Amino acid sequence: LFAGMRAYLSAFLNALTVRAVIIAVGVGFFKVNHRVLQTAFPAIYFRLGSRTILI
Repeated sequence: LFAGMRAYLSAFLNALTVRAVIIAVGVGFFKVNHRVLQTAFPAIYFRLGSRTILI
């Protein structure tokens, strides 16, 4: 019984870790892409509060 629970918990935590890594990598790529576009095309970005709108 405990071995099954342990295996299930281990698999669940591994899945959460994989999802967290995928999300972190995606956010990192988005930030780099956003920064590159802002420096490459600064004239077409307008800041509105915490949002950036590309025109």
